[in-house]
Amino acid sequence: MALGKRLKSLIGSLTAAPTATSPWQPPGQPYPMLVGFDAAGAGLSGTAGLVAIWHLGVRPQWLKVAAVTNLALAIQSAANTAAIVSYKPNGGVYVAWAALQPAALLGPAQHVIATLKPVLQALPLASERAVPADIKPTDFPLPPETAAASL
Repeated sequence: MALGKRLKSLIGSLTAAPTATSPWQPPGQPYPMLVGFDAAGAGLSGTAGLVAIWHLGVRPQWLKVAAVTNLALAIQSAANTAAIVSYKPNGGVYVAWAALQPAALLGPAQHVIATLKPVLQALPLASERAVPADIKPTDFPLPPETAAASL
């Protein structure tokens, strides 16, 4: 019984809405499930930024973090990637994004990737920029209500 309550609490916190002060989106609403999310309809076409994808379940995991030049294209690409979507039965696959200027993508991406260590990091997404290993990490917050240790 205690495990069930813990899992419900974890699921609630990992799908909670980003805070108003966070660069992560969407503001004021729960993180959307990746499959079925209309990123173009949300106005993300042509917007550069970071995308973070995770799944929930008994053992939640970070799946992918990417620095991208087109958030809508990258999110749609992730939703069409079998390796990512295969985690859907494990409590759902969720997405968050943070808009950034193209010139400012790599340092924050390096920091978030190194902190979260996504299990599918090697999978390329459409419009993804490579993050060279020698890029100096720039501090960047994790998506609110999530943490590296909780996944």
